[in-house]
Amino acid sequence: MNEGNDSDAVTPLGAGVTLEEVRKDLDGRLPGLIENAIQLYRKFIGIDPPDGSKNFAAYNSACRAALGHIDLLLKLAIRSSSVAPVSPTHDLPHDDVERLIANAEAALEKTAADT
Repeated sequence: MNEGNDSDAVTPLGAGVTLEEVRKDLDGRLPGLIENAIQLYRKFIGIDPPDGSKNFAAYNSACRAALGHIDLLLKLAIRSSSVAPVSPTHDLPHDDVERLIANAEAALEKTAADT
């Protein structure tokens, strides 16, 4: 989070901000949040899994948490009032998210089964 950037500041609802204002703010941020989460996940899975069962279990858990985070952001985008739904034939860079998640989960399950 950019601490010096006021545009990234979060205002609590109790400070006179309506739920609709929070939704509009989130709607504007969701595409960037989703893209950032996917890019960070891709970098993370690009590293070699650590040796040792405890270290691998932690790595596996972190991968699953990242996928859960991406999944939650996508669900928020689907429910969003202003973010247009993405069709499977749309040509955006993150169209392959479902395939990416499925492939990653399958790879994690295979790796866990092999250890």
